[in-house]
Amino acid sequence: MSMSYKKLLALADAHTTIVERRVQSLRAQKERNERLRRLRQDHEEHKQRQLEHDLRIQHFERQKKETDAHAKETEERKALQICLEEREAERREACRYRPRKTKIRRAAVSRARTLPRKCLTRKEKRAHRQHPGSNGECEELVQFSQHGTSTAAPTRATIIEVRNSDAL
Repeated sequence: MSMSYKKLLALADAHTTIVERRVQSLRAQKERNERLRRLRQDHEEHKQRQLEHDLRIQHFERQKKETDAHAKETEERKALQICLEEREAERREACRYRPRKTKIRRAAVSRARTLPRKCLTRKEKRAHRQHPGSNGECEELVQFSQHGTSTAAPTRATIIEVRNSDAL
């Protein structure tokens, strides 16, 4: 019996060592699995943080582009407004010294007297409509040239100044 007891004891020791090794290998495998799970989780979290960071950067760059475009557009609008104001000021300044409602025409009377109405320009026709004379001629103030002698007769190619009497 003692022999079988020793064998049983040896078998029990062997079984215990086998079980202990198995338990140790299972613990080691569990720890490896846990470590791998943590690594995967850390990797996923890192990828998520990186993605969020990239999205924030893209959003910031998009905002910056929009802000820059808006600022550029605003500057262009201001420059255009300044240019328009300068032009308007120049126009007002030029209008201040220009006689108002005065149109200078060359040889309008001579054309009106010699050509039929259909051959006249639009401006000449309008002048005739606005200022018809007793016989259909234009009522215009003829400004004779001061060249030559005082007895010089006015020519038909004299500069004629048409003034709108209703605007005065």
